[in-house]
Amino acid sequence: MNTNKRDILNPIDEALANLAIKDIFLKSMKCENFKFDIELYPNSYYKVLLKHKVVRSSILESTDHKQHLLRVLLSYGVKWVSKEDPQDELAVIEAEYVAEYKLKQKISDMAIDEFCLKNVGHNVWPYWREFVATTSQRLNLPNLTLPLQKPVKKNSDKK
Repeated sequence: MNTNKRDILNPIDEALANLAIKDIFLKSMKCENFKFDIELYPNSYYKVLLKHKVVRSSILESTDHKQHLLRVLLSYGVKWVSKEDPQDELAVIEAEYVAEYKLKQKISDMAIDEFCLKNVGHNVWPYWREFVATTSQRLNLPNLTLPLQKPVKKNSDKK
């Protein structure tokens, strides 16, 4: 039986074997301190809401069809809101990042989806984490250091 190596690999291993990071960059940002004042909103009067999602991914191909690039757009956000009324926004920091990966060879759509959902965020998270820390300070907001992002474990990895 003639078995292709790609047929043996699970989707995430297929992606990891064929993708190499090329670049990560900030695409857009929105930052505003609407009315946050630490004197008016001590720790007990506000809460922080977080957003993180993969918006889209696309495969780009060179004109000679020899090089392929996976481009992933991610959206992040942090919002300070009143504890009494979560609709009452005090401040916001939002950003979109693009992560680009070179492909050694074409991979399955399932491998791309798995990689985008489980791995790309780990590559971009340090950039977002630093952006939030410095921007919150510049906006005169309470210091906010986002936690390190830990990899999602497979069921077989859990003990």
